[in-house]
Amino acid sequence: MLTVLLSHERSGSHLLSELVRASGVITYDEVCNPHAMPPETQPASFHRFRHDWQISHPEFLRAPDPVSQLRFNEAYFRHLIELAAPHPVTIDMKYGHLHNFNETWCPPLARPTFFASCEYTGTKILHLHRTNKLEAVVSAKLAHRRQYYHSWQNSDGQPFEPEELDCKEIVGETILLMEQSKLVSERWLSGVAHLSITYEDLTHAVKSVDNNFQLKVASFLGGTFGGPLTPKHQKIGRGLRQDVSNYSELVSACRGTVLEEFCDC
Repeated sequence: MLTVLLSHERSGSHLLSELVRASGVITYDEVCNPHAMPPETQPASFHRFRHDWQISHPEFLRAPDPVSQLRFNEAYFRHLIELAAPHPVTIDMKYGHLHNFNETWCPPLARPTFFASCEYTGTKILHLHRTNKLEAVVSAKLAHRRQYYHSWQNSDGQPFEPEELDCKEIVGETILLMEQSKLVSERWLSGVAHLSITYEDLTHAVKSVDNNFQLKVASFLGGTFGGPLTPKHQKIGRGLRQDVSNYSELVSACRGTVLEEFCDC
């Protein structure tokens, strides 16, 4: 059985993957990210599979069409299941990876072909998103800038200093992320077997040792409860006040918008 852990950046996907592995489910990191899953060495790599598929199916590139795209998607899903057999498998995928499974014609707001493929093959989706999208965007910005993705401390074990951010840019990216997540939740997941959870619920469940939460996730994935999780990954952010040196400017930029609820406005 294949499940896709679909999420946006800084939503806790690595923490959730730890919980998934504790349930006896095989996990593959971001299969569409060649840095996380190098094609040269990783059989589960999407780019490795597509390279080999294009060689054995030259018509896939020469004359692309919706049917050939659906067949390719199905073949890749089957490939992942076979790699992990006899165990259930979960792959990590971000919103930004969905285009890899599209046919040549796909208007920007149309439902990506990926979801039709999941519906047709019976592939499940575990949708993870963060309620506070402003924190997610700030965390992503800081992670990329610092090149630290799993800790709020530097290599010396000291907390990073707060940094100044472009508030207009942050507000724009947060509103865009909210719209993307809404499309996934309210339109694109329709017809697909899915379970939606939030970063906030996940972190609360881990801190409070909520066995019911872990049981729910394990059951959905076809795994078994492996006992309380002691996570290895730490979140990179400590809160907007601690991470953003021009926090008051960020609050002002959010005031009067849908982002007011995400900060002390």
